[in-house]
Amino acid sequence: MTHPYGPGSEPPVWPGAAPHTPPPSTPGTPPPAANYGATSPPPPHGNPPPPSGTPTFRSWQPGIVALKPLSFGDFLAAPFKAIRFNRGPVLGIPLLLSLGSALLMCFAMLALFGDPLLALESNTIPTNTGAIAIGLVVIAALFALATDILSGAFVAAGVARAVMGEKLSVAGAWPMVRRRLGALVLLFIVGGAVLGVLVALAIIPLIVSIAAGSGEIAGVLVFLALLLFVVLPLTLVVLVLQGIARSIIVLENASFGSAIKRTFGLIKGRFWWSLLIVFVAALLIQVVTGILQTVAQIAVTATIFIAPESTIVVAIVLFGSYGILLALVSAVSYSYLGSVYALTYIDLRIRHEGFDIDLARAAEARATANRYA
Repeated sequence: MTHPYGPGSEPPVWPGAAPHTPPPSTPGTPPPAANYGATSPPPPHGNPPPPSGTPTFRSWQPGIVALKPLSFGDFLAAPFKAIRFNRGPVLGIPLLLSLGSALLMCFAMLALFGDPLLALESNTIPTNTGAIAIGLVVIAALFALATDILSGAFVAAGVARAVMGEKLSVAGAWPMVRRRLGALVLLFIVGGAVLGVLVALAIIPLIVSIAAGSGEIAGVLVFLALLLFVVLPLTLVVLVLQGIARSIIVLENASFGSAIKRTFGLIKGRFWWSLLIVFVAALLIQVVTGILQTVAQIAVTATIFIAPESTIVVAIVLFGSYGILLALVSAVSYSYLGSVYALTYIDLRIRHEGFDIDLARAAEARATANRYA
């Protein structure tokens, strides 16, 4: 597959095909002088330059990480580099969609609680408030689903290009997402269904114990045990597999079935390592979430002390502060965890398929093509 990398250059072919090699210069015409900087002196007089597809030491880190198996620190630090390198797809899209989703959710919550603000000229709630509330809830839910699907896909595209040192705009990433949008939606639906089944299996013993009158305490204990030792670990597994499969769909233009099959093949032998990386990244996000949640609680508490009798003001501050909190946490989660998933995919390919060689050759071919363009 070919992506628009500018005149005279093409990106690495993610499924593993041979990278593009630009044509050699015309015989008899000396190539322009190369400018590799102080760390790369020009070849001695009379010696030809290296072939365009042959990696050199400058090829091994064309972007945010060195082209080698990633270390634990790389997984934790490289997402911040990806955010700085390709801000639009890696941070801009998740933040924009998360803000829109939070705004819709706030309006939906206000409508559900029958806020008098919906009746602009009277203190009575309009007769169509119920329909408005239901409509807003449905729209907010659909927008939240779209936010999850699109954010992860854009982040995967942005991180992959950042690894190659390629700038990528939102407009440039959209064709990579659009061509397999159906597969991305199907991946989300299947992952959500699996998580729903896991939660249902944990709730069933609680419902059965309550219905049988055998004691609510025993049912709650069983529910908590299943939730802690079964549902949460399996949820982490589903999220890791889903994140790697999403990267495969976007970067390799793969179908849903092919992406799932390839995910299990790539993660073989690196399963627990991948789980550990995502688990630590999720813990970091939880720390940030806790800090932001504390700030939101302070804002709500201060509002209650300042205007204790104004229900409208308290409601606006409550939903507004937690809406902003939801947007920020969602954007950070999509950007950071999405980057970790994309880096995990690239690391797995480097370890199993020698993908670092392909990427280095593609980087060198691109540099050579730019030199002689």
